[in-house]
Amino acid sequence: MQLPHSQTEESLRYWKQEIIRTKEYLEEYFQKGITDEKIREAIRLNNSIRRALKKLYSVMKLQPAPISGMDLHKVLMGSKYRFDFRNTPAVVDAITDQILTEYYAGKIKKRRDSDSGHRLPHWRGHGKGDPGN
Repeated sequence: MQLPHSQTEESLRYWKQEIIRTKEYLEEYFQKGITDEKIREAIRLNNSIRRALKKLYSVMKLQPAPISGMDLHKVLMGSKYRFDFRNTPAVVDAITDQILTEYYAGKIKKRRDSDSGHRLPHWRGHGKGDPGN
């Protein structure tokens, strides 16, 4: 697919023609029709998946963070490699709800740096050597 490099009316027409050409190629290659309704349905599903993941990401704003970055990454990767994407928003929402329930119930302990046994400092500034408090 060729994409235009500028934002003009002519570029918009060219982009639309490229989308139609790609759609027609995919329909021929897979021997399956692509309707406007199926495209809208896929957009709605992917938007709901993004909303669920955004809600999950927001739990990392809590202090201390309730899960590790590695655990967050595992959920993210698992959400992309599912056979039935229709269930993905519900699964991610359930994980988020479980994390928040355990966090507010006090089941999630403060995380510590495994090497030194001390809490990692909260770096506020971006200046040279500004460690905050």
